[in-house]
Amino acid sequence: MTQLYYLDNNIISDKIKEYCVSTQFSQIRIGNETIKKNIDDVLGSKKNIKVIDNIDLLTEDSVPDEILLISSSVFSKNLSNLFKFLEFAGYSMINTFWGHNNCFVYKGDKNRLISYLKENRKKDIYFVNFPEFIIDLTSLPELKSLLSNNHDSRHFNDLKSVGDLYVKKSMNFKKLKTEYEFLANVPLHLKNYYVEVFEYKQYSDFSQYSMVSYDYKDVSYLYLSKSLTEDSFKALMSLIHKYFKESKKVTTFNYEKNSFESLLEKNNARLRELEGIQYYEELNSFIKNFKGISITDHYQRIQDELTKRKSIYYEEEYIFSHGDLCFSNILFSEQNMDIKLIDPKGYENKGMRSPYYDMAKISHSIFGNYDLIINNMAEINFNENMHAFLNFTNHDYIKNYIYSFENLVLKMKMNIKLIRLIESSLFLSMIPLHYENKRKAFMLCLRSIELYEDFLS
Repeated sequence: MTQLYYLDNNIISDKIKEYCVSTQFSQIRIGNETIKKNIDDVLGSKKNIKVIDNIDLLTEDSVPDEILLISSSVFSKNLSNLFKFLEFAGYSMINTFWGHNNCFVYKGDKNRLISYLKENRKKDIYFVNFPEFIIDLTSLPELKSLLSNNHDSRHFNDLKSVGDLYVKKSMNFKKLKTEYEFLANVPLHLKNYYVEVFEYKQYSDFSQYSMVSYDYKDVSYLYLSKSLTEDSFKALMSLIHKYFKESKKVTTFNYEKNSFESLLEKNNARLRELEGIQYYEELNSFIKNFKGISITDHYQRIQDELTKRKSIYYEEEYIFSHGDLCFSNILFSEQNMDIKLIDPKGYENKGMRSPYYDMAKISHSIFGNYDLIINNMAEINFNENMHAFLNFTNHDYIKNYIYSFENLVLKMKMNIKLIRLIESSLFLSMIPLHYENKRKAFMLCLRSIELYEDFLS
């Protein structure tokens, strides 16, 4: 088998260095892992990879004449496809070069490659375009698309960079249409807080709309990559507070105050979905054995406590509400001191909802550590009494954000107990959306119970 080499390129573009907070493509973080770690996890177990940081190292006698080389600026969201592509490339009988000088895969004689890269001598090399699934990390738009859509995805969404725009596609027609309607009908004084969208189109098997591309990163990425300082998070909370205040100024829409009932109905529907999951009984047994309560009893106590607080929920003035204000849906630029909100819940009830749900979504990332769970940065451990708990000890920096969020709750004069209760219900309702990953489902259920215990204390 041809030896595979991994060329660990330095990043040349200052804009990309600034955007990624990295000087090498291999060290760009996707969630909690680097590009190189992703490559190693998929390719390392199947191929013997040798890493080089300079093309001149190929001239050493220990390097065979025939090589297969991939530069670290080559990536794919589907790494199994990348592996298959490299296997295909390895069978090439001629000197073949895919991509361009700063982002490429090459199979063939090493001396021909060196002559081309150093002297632009193209003799005896066959040049080919990359397949569509390859991401060129030297392209800032492609890199932005990767980093803005890199987290655990739930609903058949596809985000692609097209010039200065992103095109979002989905097989879920209803969800994407109501999302577009919300963004297209944002009140004028709030438009600066949301991405600009246009051109909703529906085809036989998918729908899509276009949105403006911004040089911002989503907060989940900043959070997981430890790029969000305590001061920058405080600034972010100030911007969100300002957004909430502006959102209360929407008074021209006719709407119903029904979001509390909708919350209870959604919880009930998600429980029915959860009970239909193939491994539900296994999950329920785990929870009963290691947390001392069944899932249905836990669900019911959440609903009961929520119902007791219905009047508190409705005391809060309705706002033009995003409806899914989790970290991955907030784009943030500390340099511009600005946010852009993406992927709203939809335009039901003209987008008018209680701010409690949005605040609970923020809380489920801060107190709940939701982003850590779905990005495999948590562990299930057991204490001496064999009670299960989630371990986040490798991520203590998260505690630095709690004060700023609690301060936001105080400024908005909202009930923190109710926010935390809704947060607990969110973790339970999220399980059917992550059913394909049993480990995450167990963690989400366990976390819901832990958060309820926090609520009681």
